[in-house]
Amino acid sequence: GAASALLAAAIAVVLVVSLAGSASPAKSLPSQVAALTLRGATSAAPAESHRRRDQLVASVEGLAFPYWSELFGWSSSGSRADRIGGRAVSTVFYRDGSGQRIGYAILAGAAPSGIGGGTVVWRGGTPYRLQVDRASRAVVWQRDGHLCVVAGRGVSSATLLRLASWDEHGAIA
Repeated sequence: GAASALLAAAIAVVLVVSLAGSASPAKSLPSQVAALTLRGATSAAPAESHRRRDQLVASVEGLAFPYWSELFGWSSSGSRADRIGGRAVSTVFYRDGSGQRIGYAILAGAAPSGIGGGTVVWRGGTPYRLQVDRASRAVVWQRDGHLCVVAGRGVSSATLLRLASWDEHGAIA
């Protein structure tokens, strides 16, 4: 309800403030983006693309958000637009049939180098960083030169990794 949304927003703000002052920019940027995926949607859910059935109509600099409804049971449920350090961050939120929610964020511009933290898991030649804290889990990776983050509360790292490593051709890496 409203109380849990307020608590989630407060945790995200504390996380962003504490990380912004304690880590290098390349290391804190993924955490700041991940914090946005835990906030609430501020706009409607983007629709499935009619041109590409594996994508939504929402994209960042030509990089489309995935359509996961039929294959994985995660339907787009909302979106938001933010800025971190002058760079646009677009987030699409997804819900599954049991009501679990995740956020998928894409940072505009080139992904920063030197991203660290978490446990690295390789899928299809791509390193994915699994990051876990008390309240949430996140997967951070580069997709077509952009920093991407999929995160949620109460969702397993395995589920997040499976979603993150799904490619645009409908295969799981």
